[in-house]
Amino acid sequence: MIHLDVIVCTYDREDILLECIAALSDQIYDAREISYTITIVNNAPQALSEKVHQALSTYDHVHVIHEKKAGLSIARNTGITFVNGDWLAFIDDDALVPDDYIRRIGDIIHEETWDCFGGHINSWWKYERPDWLHEEFGSKPKLSRHRIVLSDKYNWGSNIIIRRDCLIRVGKFPDKIGMKGKQLGYAAENIVQDKLRDQGYTIGYDPQLYVDHLVLPQKLKLGWHIKSAYATGRDGRSVFPDQYDWKGMLVSAKNCISRPLKAVGFWLANPKTHPKAIILKILRPYSVLAGKLVSLTKS
Repeated sequence: MIHLDVIVCTYDREDILLECIAALSDQIYDAREISYTITIVNNAPQALSEKVHQALSTYDHVHVIHEKKAGLSIARNTGITFVNGDWLAFIDDDALVPDDYIRRIGDIIHEETWDCFGGHINSWWKYERPDWLHEEFGSKPKLSRHRIVLSDKYNWGSNIIIRRDCLIRVGKFPDKIGMKGKQLGYAAENIVQDKLRDQGYTIGYDPQLYVDHLVLPQKLKLGWHIKSAYATGRDGRSVFPDQYDWKGMLVSAKNCISRPLKAVGFWLANPKTHPKAIILKILRPYSVLAGKLVSLTKS
């Protein structure tokens, strides 16, 4: 029988965390095929409130540990050290899973020879969506309509399952990049998947293995999107090094001219478009380029 450890790292989002854990606990699956436990790694400076501890005490398969050193990768690695299951699932604290999520993970493990896999991400609009933000924001493009092996693409960190021994062999999650408290950061999961591929492990994708990922209130503000673009440029070098050589930097510089011009042209042709949507199109390439330049200064 498969034992799965679900690791949920959380940072100061107690109400959403309880919704996440409730969904993970309310599962329909065959206990003869798969068992699972949930480990919450609290990465906030303060302990979880008594209200949350009382709510979590109603579940007999949920454990809570505290990692005070800020960083999503650090928290994940602490969770990996704490658990001992053969398989690990990493779910964000602001994600909801369907009631067959655990069963589907078990089916994939039994039916495929994958060492790492993930699935689709849907937007979860708990808060009112502003007019300028597209309804598909937060959803990820489906990599396939069917199960496939990913030779070069990446699963997303909010919905990724990895064999524990493989993850340990590649050095767990890199803790120099990625989310740290409220500081945006990306690419840690991509680096892990590249290392897995380099060592001959197989990475798969199942579009039916999905989670609903919350569009947080801060993501409804224009400033967050500018910061996100900057963090994308700053952290992407380890995954896409060709975008940081002179040719890649030239493309980024050209984007700072062509994309704003296209945005203005689009606005002239569609004057009812919300100004914030146009501003984002104009500023995003500059933010990405700024992040890339900062990355190069650190080499």
